[in-house]
Amino acid sequence: MHIGLIGGIGPAATVYYYQLLIEEIEEQSLTISHASIKRLSENIMAGNQEEQATIFAKHVDSLKSAGANFAAVTSVAGHFCFDELSVRSSLPLVSVLDSLRAYFLDRGIKRVGVLGNHVAMRSHLFGMIDTVSFVTPDAGTLNKVGDAYMNMAKRGWCDDHERQIFINAGQHMMDQSGADAVLLGGTDLFLAFNDNTINYPVVDAARVHVADLIKASQ
Repeated sequence: MHIGLIGGIGPAATVYYYQLLIEEIEEQSLTISHASIKRLSENIMAGNQEEQATIFAKHVDSLKSAGANFAAVTSVAGHFCFDELSVRSSLPLVSVLDSLRAYFLDRGIKRVGVLGNHVAMRSHLFGMIDTVSFVTPDAGTLNKVGDAYMNMAKRGWCDDHERQIFINAGQHMMDQSGADAVLLGGTDLFLAFNDNTINYPVVDAARVHVADLIKASQ
């Protein structure tokens, strides 16, 4: 099977998906179509689902032309237009939100603290996962997390100040909001949570998604 990825949103997350895939699949057909993180960010903030879905659909068409059998968006935030993309897509899609729903159910996770961009946090992952209760940072912290996330994603690396914002926000949701685990609800967050020193359970959305991509390719 030939895997098609819509990447570039952001670049570091795309590389992460690629690395995770080749760790598990020694030889595989894989094509990445590069989308604009700037355009995606603008459409997310403006709520332009239809416009972004049309953009993504063109990338899916390119992936199909390259021989892909299915496609995936390498961004949790990019799923804000997933319903609209689904009706336009010329290929089957593997959704990170479906992957996370199954992951939470399988492990009995009921209450999840979410980190990511502003819209993903405020919308509780666009209301598309109804099997868990989501908690978010308080309003002031949420804005700091959202701003830090977008800066990190565009830049492709995480500085120490941003990393501390994310870690502290996660710890607060565990301690004060009773979260069972903290979801890295932005696929670039591996840049901040890239070691084993975090002392609370973390669910990496990208890893969960890639596991399903590997299953779909077999």
